[in-house]
Amino acid sequence: MKRFTILASLIVGVMLVVACGGGEENDSDGSATTSVPATTGTVASAPTAPAAATGPDPALIAIGETKYGSCLTCHGADGRGVAGLGKDLIENEFMDGLSEAELVEFIKVGRGPSDAGNTTGIAMPAKGGNPSLSDDDIVAIIAYIDSLK
Repeated sequence: MKRFTILASLIVGVMLVVACGGGEENDSDGSATTSVPATTGTVASAPTAPAAATGPDPALIAIGETKYGSCLTCHGADGRGVAGLGKDLIENEFMDGLSEAELVEFIKVGRGPSDAGNTTGIAMPAKGGNPSLSDDDIVAIIAYIDSLK
């Protein structure tokens, strides 16, 4: 969830910078000028806008939910895992210890049954067995899983 919160904060920050613009105006000759408000000797504080809501992007989560179908056979519809097949993704120290980029790479590669970190003895296929998953799809799946926590 921490990864997603950081990502959402970055997106909101970029949106604010873009929305604010550069304060440039064009003179009649087409050259750019920067307008600076005049002051009268007293400085009034500008009203502050309410803080933008941060949190998971519902559209990204919705995409992740549809793409999660590749994962649910082993990890369950609720992400809590299926005994003998796939681990619980909700309460999972391994996942919580990885950055989003590291998780994307892990899911892209998967984990073989002989891997020392594989405690089920069952292979996790690359991309959950769905080779059509893009990196963006995997990010959406991670956002969906985080939303289940």
